[in-house]
Amino acid sequence: KNGQELYCTLKSDLINVFDMTQNIYVNQYEMEGDLLTAFDVDEKFLSVSKNGQVHVWRDEEVAEKFKIGENIESCVKSPDGKIVSGGKENELKVWDLETQKPVFTSKERSQG
Repeated sequence: KNGQELYCTLKSDLINVFDMTQNIYVNQYEMEGDLLTAFDVDEKFLSVSKNGQVHVWRDEEVAEKFKIGENIESCVKSPDGKIVSGGKENELKVWDLETQKPVFTSKERSQG
């Protein structure tokens, strides 16, 4: 937490957590679906699958789930505690974790 943990996502839909200050393995989470990424945001641990399912973990259990779209190709955390997602078939969106709603959606502009 607070930048001290490293989250390693594996093709087997497992997330290994390492404590970087002590150089030790501390936990493993198992996710259903095609795992894309995992990170912490404001004391919350999140995992995101390519199908757009976000899992919010507390005490090694999924406490909340919400959807951020389909066919997600990228999802990162922003410095202000939001998450940013996008994909080939999805507009870029910035998500508020409290409301689980987008606070910004990019608008595609026509060429010409």
